[in-house]
Amino acid sequence: MPEIFEAVLNLRQSGEAGVLVTIVDTAGSSPLDAGAKLLLTSQGVVTGTVGGGALESEAIETAKKVLNNKKSLLQKYSMGEHGTSLDAVELGMICGGSATLFYEYIGATDHVFIFGAGHVGKALLYHLKTRGVLITIIDSRKDILEGIEGAEKVHAPDYTDFPKSLTVPDGSYIIIANHSHDLDYEALKYIYSSAWNPSYVGVIASRRKAGTMVSKLRKEIGKSVDLKNLYTPVGLDLGGRSVDEIAISIISELQGLKYGKTNLNHMKNREERK
Repeated sequence: MPEIFEAVLNLRQSGEAGVLVTIVDTAGSSPLDAGAKLLLTSQGVVTGTVGGGALESEAIETAKKVLNNKKSLLQKYSMGEHGTSLDAVELGMICGGSATLFYEYIGATDHVFIFGAGHVGKALLYHLKTRGVLITIIDSRKDILEGIEGAEKVHAPDYTDFPKSLTVPDGSYIIIANHSHDLDYEALKYIYSSAWNPSYVGVIASRRKAGTMVSKLRKEIGKSVDLKNLYTPVGLDLGGRSVDEIAISIISELQGLKYGKTNLNHMKNREERK
């Protein structure tokens, strides 16, 4: 049993999705008692057991469906030649009895990548690190990274090549807030030239800088580049100019988009103020 809890912990730390299958009730003869567990990860790795044989085979196939549907499930199984109830799945076994399994969907952990460990990057880290997300912070300055805690740190003197070794899960959130406009553009260009598939790319920029970067990006990569997930200027128009207020406006934008909220007052849609 301890290996199951260790596997669940590793699953959460990796950010991967999975399904924890638990026998919650038994009647008559069954392979294992209530409490037996099996974990299936989105990579197909199985840890633990719910008894083997037809029950376990059925449990793994059902867990795969739960992974796709992203919804937990309670299911009863009959292990006799005749079903014990109308709502039970008949397994065609001869041992008799029944077992009820709970399939607990464990969603993938959100992963936030922050390019830039300056004032805004540190404020983002401060406000995000207690929210149960995985954070990777990237900076070209090794000495700046040394004082960072609560995130995976990546030292990258040059943004044009290093990301090839960086694993970015689909649906990740990326925020670009470097100390250099050139580094901002290098990171942005790499993202849209790569096979990465983030759900959000936010860049701290003035409206003029944002327009310049987008124009340059379309010129160098192609006019057909899909920028629907690009938010620059980044954040929601909540007011405030302090570092913490800027970080909160960005996190609010992430949260609103994650939960499908509409009519968000994005900074990128704000008309230029005279």
